Amino acid sequence: MRPKWSSRADEPDAESAASAAREHSPEIIRPTPFRPSGKGSATVMRSWAKPAVVATWVIGIFLLVLLWFSFTAVSVRLVVEPVPDEIDLPTALFGFHIGERYLLRPGSHEVVVEKEGYHRLEVAIEVTRAPNQRITLALTKLPGIVKLVSRPVDGAAVAVDGEEVGITPVEALAIPAGTHILSVRAPRHLPATLEIEVEGEGREQAFEIDLIPAWAPISLVSDPARASVWVDGVEVGETPDRFELDAGTRAVELRLEGHNSWKREIEIVADEPQTLALIVLARADAQLHIESDPSGAQIVVDNASPGRTPMNLSLASREIHEISLFKSGHELASRTIELEPGERRSLEIKLKPRIGVIDLITYPTGATLAVDGKPTGEANQKLRLLALSHALVIRKEGFQERRVIVIPRPDFPQRIEIRLERTGESTEGDTRNIATALGQNLVLVRPGTFAMGSRRGEPGRRPNETERRVQLIRAFYIGAKEVTNREFRQFSPEHAPAPFSGFELGGDEQPASRIAWRDAVRFCNWLSQKEGLPPAYEERGRDVVLIEPVGTGYRLPTEAEWAWAARFAAGASNHRFPWGGEAEPAPGSGNYADASAAGIVSSALLSYRDGFPVASPVGANGANQLGLFDVGGNVAEWVHDRYRIYPRSSSAAPVKDPKGPETGGLRVIRGSSWKAASKTQLRLAYRDYGKEGREDVGFRIARYQK
Repeated sequence: MRPKWSSRADEPDAESAASAAREHSPEIIRPTPFRPSGKGSATVMRSWAKPAVVATWVIGIFLLVLLWFSFTAVSVRLVVEPVPDEIDLPTALFGFHIGERYLLRPGSHEVVVEKEGYHRLEVAIEVTRAPNQRITLALTKLPGIVKLVSRPVDGAAVAVDGEEVGITPVEALAIPAGTHILSVRAPRHLPATLEIEVEGEGREQAFEIDLIPAWAPISLVSDPARASVWVDGVEVGETPDRFELDAGTRAVELRLEGHNSWKREIEIVADEPQTLALIVLARADAQLHIESDPSGAQIVVDNASPGRTPMNLSLASREIHEISLFKSGHELASRTIELEPGERRSLEIKLKPRIGVIDLITYPTGATLAVDGKPTGEANQKLRLLALSHALVIRKEGFQERRVIVIPRPDFPQRIEIRLERTGESTEGDTRNIATALGQNLVLVRPGTFAMGSRRGEPGRRPNETERRVQLIRAFYIGAKEVTNREFRQFSPEHAPAPFSGFELGGDEQPASRIAWRDAVRFCNWLSQKEGLPPAYEERGRDVVLIEPVGTGYRLPTEAEWAWAARFAAGASNHRFPWGGEAEPAPGSGNYADASAAGIVSSALLSYRDGFPVASPVGANGANQLGLFDVGGNVAEWVHDRYRIYPRSSSAAPVKDPKGPETGGLRVIRGSSWKAASKTQLRLAYRDYGKEGREDVGFRIARYQK
């Protein structure tokens, strides 16, 4: 602000008077009269107020400020990526800059940066007193505008980087610049993904994504036509026609009144059409209910065994069927039958028992007899029994109990003499059983014919349990118990199976385990040599094979022998489980994965307790009707055969004394073990395979009688 100055009104203005005098008279130079200083001060003040003087003062002040700014400001380099269109520092005192360098005072400054296609950047920067500072700023692109169309159908759900954003067609979708994944899902189509590069800067981009059908057209033609088509239980139309079926395994069924339904599982591959061969629908089956007296007879229909009586069967109509019933201790009963389509009929057959006579003589007299666990009175008597295996138990106070297995023959009365030994004396050998040099008891098994494997539809059945008919010709002995560690160590002193989860597996009376198949057959040859019998096996290079013809040396039982002894030979019903037909094991029926093993195995039968978390002493549980212990539970068992899956046999002729395939590196394992808890593994038909030792696999021995 300019300073304001003032003067008195009554004082003459000497300078104005002199000027007027000069205008009216010639120029005369006169001396200036002396005046006191007080009266001349107004003239001096007026000279300071002239514009030039003010400008001089302003410039001086500005230069002083500029000088002050130059000494207090610092150089700051502002680097903006990408190069902006405009940079503004609205709060800065001066906007001095050369290129990227600005002269700014220390403190906070607002920076405004703008560039077309990018977000406006407004940011505060802090300038310190440090020299040559560098501050880097980055601009962010505006999002791109994306359009998306799905082909061949719209209405697909769209997700960008996993986040749902809309439904096709998408007209204008703002997506940040950069790489993104578009995911598209439409009903009945396979999910599709597309990687896109969004340019940003507000630019528009259009994309198309192709959708592949998650179904395929399937053509079905039937004879006769107009059969209703059902897919996964839902009716979809009639034949002949094309049907769009979703990809995957589809259960397809054709139904037509008066005809059997046609059922198949069809694998549908997305977008791959299929045309099935002509489907010929057979006339409707007839229904036959079969009962027998006594029940439990094995049914064979046209050389196939569907199960045991009583049973409902579906039979092809207007065909002659041969029906036979087998039951141990009874004569074969056969019938032929022909039924009309849709007919229902019942068939009741009384089976004729086959009775054999056993003349039992015991010494001394006065002993009592129990047959199959039932007391029958005096031991000395003539027994009329069904022609199947029976367990006789003779007892007399002061004498050792005798157990004898007998099989009566209807056409050949037998006389059996039993001499009881007083307590403490040795017992005479059972003529039906033999013992090895190690004291192992072997049970004689008579030959027979049976269906090996499991029938279709059996709960827990596995594909490798194909049912086929087998006939055993030669009688054989099989170990009543599994080979123990004590017995195996006589052949291999170093045998010491490692504990399992801290539980001992090497006890003397526990079954030998962690033994490879090859070591099991070597034990058999060693035992044969010990008794002077011909060896059953020989090594040929890297392989071990049976010596043909097979002699009477010790060996592993064949798979057929094991199945026969475990399920059929004693005349027992063809039960699913070692303890019978019930789904749950009876108390004391075997050593399985019970509640005591729950902490060390993957699954356990918590409702069952046998008291042994791992292998038990052999024979700790009851024997089957043939006198064999642990055919289920304790350890699973090596058998002789190489492993393979057999085709289902429809031939009427059974395979005789099968010994398995001639080639293959894996061997069959039969029976469940102390690690087994599932209904599949606990079944007698369960098959496993391997070649190396396992903690739950052992073996029992066998040999031919002659």
